[in-house]
Amino acid sequence: MRIAYADPPYIGQAKLYKDHPDYAGEIDHSALIERLNANYDAWALSLSSPSLQQILALCPSEVRVRAWIKPFASFKPGVGAAYAWEPVMVRGGRPRSREQPTVRDWISESITLKRGLTGAKPLNFCFWLFEVLNMQPDDEFHDLFPGTGIVSQAWEVWRLRGVNVQMRLSAISAVGTAVTRRPRHSPGRAVFPHPVPRLYSLARKAQPSCKHSPPLDLGNTGPCNGNLLQRLGKLRPGVATPLATAPIAPLEGTGYGPVEEAVERA
Repeated sequence: MRIAYADPPYIGQAKLYKDHPDYAGEIDHSALIERLNANYDAWALSLSSPSLQQILALCPSEVRVRAWIKPFASFKPGVGAAYAWEPVMVRGGRPRSREQPTVRDWISESITLKRGLTGAKPLNFCFWLFEVLNMQPDDEFHDLFPGTGIVSQAWEVWRLRGVNVQMRLSAISAVGTAVTRRPRHSPGRAVFPHPVPRLYSLARKAQPSCKHSPPLDLGNTGPCNGNLLQRLGKLRPGVATPLATAPIAPLEGTGYGPVEEAVERA
């Protein structure tokens, strides 16, 4: 399949990329969508939520709106409700079989920082998009607005998954990392992570949770325990230890019941 992904400057935001070598001003989204429909079997288009109504009117009816949710997003002064999600228009794609797991129509992933370009997509967003389109290694993929090149690099990792993937992920991570949580207000505060058990770690000596009397120690067979061992040796299984004899004589019964005893006393 021929599949394309378009991540152009959002409507009204082209000025942010005026220093980029491929800068060409505002994008004609009507012409872009016509190009996607004519040249590709499936495609995806990223856009901003304020432009959703405008761009959706230009898309064919079979387009489905997906969502990129941003747990950490940029909060702008004067904006009461932050723009913390982006629509992703998706048309076509390979149907999923019953053996394949179901993919959600949204992904929760924080924005990226220090990628060298505003709006660079996180690596996990790219992987999710490939899953949504159900892409296969032999598909022909076109990244129409490369930007930092992260989407094309992610596609190479996806195509060759299982073949030295960790090395490729390490190379891509050098471009930048996604923000996983809001920065702390105290930059000088040190944060120490919990220690992680390792295979070569030595086992720690367990400490007793409470204190009890020490158990009977039969390991010391010195003279001080000689009498004790002799007494233990005389005990036989099934025979209880006799109790001490009491100096009180047992009671003798009279043979009368309560009624006869009362008559006798009368």
